[in-house]
Amino acid sequence: MIRRFSSYLSLVYVSALLVLVAVLAVLQYRWTGEASIAEQERMRQGLQDSLSYFQRSFDREMTRIVLTYWRIPLQTYAQQPDWQPLVIHDLSEAYQRWRTGAADTRLIQRLLIGKNQDGLTPRLYSFNPGRGRLESIPWPANLNSFRRLFHLQYQGELPREESRRSGGGPRLMGNWVIDEVPALAGILAIEPIERRERPGFESRRPAGVRLCLIVCLDPDYVFREWVPALATRYLSRNADSGYDFVMTSGRNPELVLTSSPGTNAPGIVAQPDAAVRLMRLEDEELGIMREVQERRPEFRREEPDPGRQTPIRRRSPGGGPAPREERAGAGGPELSRAREQAIFQRQQLQGAAEILAHQGWQLLVKHRSGSLDAAVASTRFWNLALSLGILLLLAVSLVVLAFSVRRAQRLAKQQMEFVAGVSHELRTPIAVICSSAENLADGVITTNPQVTRYGQYILREGRRLGALVEQTLEFAGIGSGSRRFSMRPLDLSRLTRETVEAFGTQIREKNIQIDLSLSDTVLTNGDYASLSCAIGNLLSNAVKYSPPGATVRVAVESTRGGEIALITVSDNGMGIEPAELGKVFEPFFRGGNAARAQIRGAGIGLSLVKKIVEAHHGTISVNSKMGEGSVFALAFPSLSRSEEEDKQQHAASASQDSDCRG
Repeated sequence: MIRRFSSYLSLVYVSALLVLVAVLAVLQYRWTGEASIAEQERMRQGLQDSLSYFQRSFDREMTRIVLTYWRIPLQTYAQQPDWQPLVIHDLSEAYQRWRTGAADTRLIQRLLIGKNQDGLTPRLYSFNPGRGRLESIPWPANLNSFRRLFHLQYQGELPREESRRSGGGPRLMGNWVIDEVPALAGILAIEPIERRERPGFESRRPAGVRLCLIVCLDPDYVFREWVPALATRYLSRNADSGYDFVMTSGRNPELVLTSSPGTNAPGIVAQPDAAVRLMRLEDEELGIMREVQERRPEFRREEPDPGRQTPIRRRSPGGGPAPREERAGAGGPELSRAREQAIFQRQQLQGAAEILAHQGWQLLVKHRSGSLDAAVASTRFWNLALSLGILLLLAVSLVVLAFSVRRAQRLAKQQMEFVAGVSHELRTPIAVICSSAENLADGVITTNPQVTRYGQYILREGRRLGALVEQTLEFAGIGSGSRRFSMRPLDLSRLTRETVEAFGTQIREKNIQIDLSLSDTVLTNGDYASLSCAIGNLLSNAVKYSPPGATVRVAVESTRGGEIALITVSDNGMGIEPAELGKVFEPFFRGGNAARAQIRGAGIGLSLVKKIVEAHHGTISVNSKMGEGSVFALAFPSLSRSEEEDKQQHAASASQDSDCRG
């Protein structure tokens, strides 16, 4: 009753632990989902921060270029006949100022000046900072589109889509960003004097020579070193920032300017995880510049005087603005020109910011796992798999522990039964020996026939006692691994005959008939004592479980073309229940029929036979039917004659070597 209650308690304990593991698995699943959402938000925010840092670093250099070179009043110099010295002077100062303040002076490859001429193709000059001069060069092929727009502006015809207006100021025309070079360029035009409408065009009367500045960036350095370096710095700041990037044109997103090595650019362009527009002039620097301009006296606006009449702006006969001399105002022509230049620069930079915001490049990024969502899902999957794997391992460990406890309890019970059985087996022969010896010692037995009979009793029970002790020691030795087998070629037919003869007394006591069928010379490699013990155990069981006068059949033969040596022992006893066939070879197990019939035994015989057979690389099988008996079969690898001779020669050589060493 106590043992059964303990079993139920163990079952309840294990079941409760398994339920707890299942609850932990559900909680782990929910927590992993919430953690994945938080991780996704963190990674997305981190990506946006990285792109923001990238944008600031990139735009800072572009802003420095624009604020440095587009302060040069090219359109004012264009009205002067001797314009080159003025442009060279300002370009030299701007170039030195830019090199002093730039974080990387390798961004600019060269500076170009474009100049329109009446009735002629625009000319192109390259600024040589070392020599301080402008050198005339032919137009490169990648600037042909820009040259066309530049010339159309001079002629007064420019496609509307190429025109951008900044507030109420001058128009800033097309291709500020030339992707093919790459370069930054600008075309400035004043308001038209007269218009002629034509489908798709705005027509203006030419307003004289126009100059434009083209800042050519170094494509090899920008696209192969600078941009990848920025991407490495800001997109790989932590372990989970495995992103690929693609930089595309602002006007044509399908035009890829640069990308990560081995990147699927179309896939990133089609479905990026995040994107940012570059070349946005920084408002802070523009604000600083406007503040400086406002602090300069020549740039201050005059406060209106209520007592003073506002001068009426005169128009020219053609309807256009009045001549510059008549619009000089009270401040004089020099102050008006300075104020006009400052306003012009401000409007030009504001227009540049507007156009760059429209035409600037784009940076698109995508996680290397396919997408940021896929990366988070993959991380969640592996985290969940690891967590559930640990919980599953814990559950399996609990189940294995429960089975181990049950098995330990069962083995403990069997060991107790073994101790009881061995004690009973030992008590019977000891009692017979002690009783016989006592009778002999007390002189109860005096005649020679009685003494002889008592001596036979003592001998028989002593042999039983010795056999039981030997069997127990054999079982313990094999179980502990300390048993060493003396392997040599054996004739199983001869071994079986000798074993049957050794059990002659037990066989005769129950009047058992032995049907011995032995083939000639069935060889195997084995230990004589161990195999004799195994065959003896099977023969002893067959005799014990068979009724008096029954027949026990013992056969030795070769099967499978001589590859297998087979020994079979069959009886006509009570048989084994089908439910017990899988347990008969377990240690300390005794069948229910044997216990009910009160047949003596310790429950280690068949387990010992199995261990001996397996140690000889053999197999054992049983076939039994209730009321019809049992058949046990031992199969061993057989030896041929040549193999037997080789093993015998090897054993003889080893013996001679041992004698020589002795």
